Amino acid sequence: SRAMSSSMNGKLAPQARVVGVEPAGTPKLSRARAAGAPVTVPYHEGLADGLLGVRVGDVPWAHHAAYLDDVVAVDDGALVGVMRLLLDRLKVVAEPSGVVTLAALASGVVAPATDGDTVCVLSGGNVEWDGLCRAFCGASGLAARGDARGEACALPPGDVGDRAG
Repeated sequence: SRAMSSSMNGKLAPQARVVGVEPAGTPKLSRARAAGAPVTVPYHEGLADGLLGVRVGDVPWAHHAAYLDDVVAVDDGALVGVMRLLLDRLKVVAEPSGVVTLAALASGVVAPATDGDTVCVLSGGNVEWDGLCRAFCGASGLAARGDARGEACALPPGDVGDRAG
């Protein structure tokens, strides 16, 4: 909500830095910030399907323009690594669009705060098993692994999950 963002950025915590994160293939917010107004970008497929709209709306744009300090982008590989980390270590199933903030932090696109807390909003569990298989095993999931019996796909080694304590 607008009140929540304004309280995070400058009202109750003036030192807070708020960073928006978007998929690298669909930089609609970055381009809007550069242009000073919403722009339409070409459609690009990706894992974070909830964030693949080609234009930021006027109301969200006004909110982002007022309250974001920066916008960064993450690629699909970073999303998969964080989804696996959450599943393996925390037993949390999250959709690709819901892990973009943590992916930005885990991949080094955003550095953690050195003078306070770092907070990532993690949201969304709107992903089915088939979607997880596609994310972890490739575009065609089980078929890409040659498993005609429909057995569960094995999770590939994940650089983020393997590094986590």
